[in-house]
Amino acid sequence: MGFCCMFANDMKKNTAKELKKACIDKGITITELCRRAGVDRSTVARWEAKEPQTLEILHRLWAELEKETQTQAQ
Repeated sequence: MGFCCMFANDMKKNTAKELKKACIDKGITITELCRRAGVDRSTVARWEAKEPQTLEILHRLWAELEKETQTQAQ
């Protein structure tokens, strides 16, 4: 499942936790992922404590887009 659909059905999910789950599935650590992506590890640590408003907005946008996709499929 890609990021675009990751939060469409559950607005309570936390991006950092989902990233960690994805890393486990891929067999890498979140630290390694951050290093490869050029993202400071502390960024994800902050997201664990509190989801940034920007990500909350992004999740709502994806959820609405998912609703539209489901409506069009009917």
